[in-house]
Amino acid sequence: MSPGRTRDIFFMRPDSGSAPVPFVQSPADEYDPRVSPDRRLLAYASADGPGAAPTVWLRDFPTPVGKWNVSPLSGRAPRWSPDGRYLYYWRIADPLDSLFRVRVDRTPSVVVQAPEFVVALKVAGGSSWDLHPDGKRFVYMAPTRSAAAAARYLRYYVLQGWFGELRRLIASAGK
Repeated sequence: MSPGRTRDIFFMRPDSGSAPVPFVQSPADEYDPRVSPDRRLLAYASADGPGAAPTVWLRDFPTPVGKWNVSPLSGRAPRWSPDGRYLYYWRIADPLDSLFRVRVDRTPSVVVQAPEFVVALKVAGGSSWDLHPDGKRFVYMAPTRSAAAAARYLRYYVLQGWFGELRRLIASAGK
């Protein structure tokens, strides 16, 4: 971390033996980094100050040249689809949080398409989730009402066939 900052993103090549070097540094908090499957882009969340809503950003990787906003209103906990064509993120709200995805095109340069709504659930911050390697389902850890309840059990939800439902909803909205 740098003086006056709480979280920055650092990078190091494991085979180099060198110390980590700053990758993304700003007065804001940067956290939850995810490298794209082709290792050309890094997605991360950043909050611009106390009480500011976090947003998801993309940077070129391993050299942070370009910078693109992915979640125009708010977003956190980015995850790449297995093929790297989509980036998913959570928008945290009350009573339900919303999972969105954006298509990331890269020819000739990075273009982030408009966010698409995927599903609404209560995920308590959105950090404890991931896409399955097949890209057709995801898993997340559901919040519990108390520490005692959490100690007794953990619940995991696996959603299957949600891309088909998404396609059906999109098709019916276009009519």
